[in-house]
Amino acid sequence: MKAPRSKLRGIYPKRLKKYPSDIQKQIFANQGSWIELHKEKHCKQEIAVSDHRRLIVTYNEKRARKDRKGRERMIEKMRKRLGQSKNPKKLVTNRGYAKFVRTEGEVKLTIDEEKLAQEAAWDGFHGVITNDTSSQSEELLLRYRRLWVIEECFRIQKHTLSVRPIFHWKPERIQAHVLLCYMAFTLVRHAEWRIQVQQKGVSIQDIR
Repeated sequence: MKAPRSKLRGIYPKRLKKYPSDIQKQIFANQGSWIELHKEKHCKQEIAVSDHRRLIVTYNEKRARKDRKGRERMIEKMRKRLGQSKNPKKLVTNRGYAKFVRTEGEVKLTIDEEKLAQEAAWDGFHGVITNDTSSQSEELLLRYRRLWVIEECFRIQKHTLSVRPIFHWKPERIQAHVLLCYMAFTLVRHAEWRIQVQQKGVSIQDIR
């Protein structure tokens, strides 16, 4: 018997390179139809990966430059290591694995330029998948951008307000502890907003 589909709606990041070749072709085919959204270009045409899931692909030139520079730094380090090491076995950094490596005959390691080109084609791309079939893609992308706020809230709760670990064992004391932490969090956020209204924003750590 087929399990009922969840009514909860979510937005999740998705690695585009993991998709089958037919979906990858659709992603690259839409490259000419980008529209602006808060200085980021995103694809007009969404890709339906199943009956109840939508894939929204974004492209950002700033992200593309960052991806390219990061890869160039990595390749430069690799070239230096390949040039300096006469013994390819030394390139296996894990000693536990190195003892199982044996080189036979003349071994020459080079950079695979074809794979580099394939990787470079994805510079600047990002994908999110959602089971929300009613909202506009622009609205979903803006919601996804706000996820960092949720992550920051968890970080403040955990580190700044020490909601965990909980050193209580009675249910009423545990509930009181969590309640006090959330009340403190509300006051911290309110103080942050009040300061931001009157002057330049200040971090939670500086407020403390």
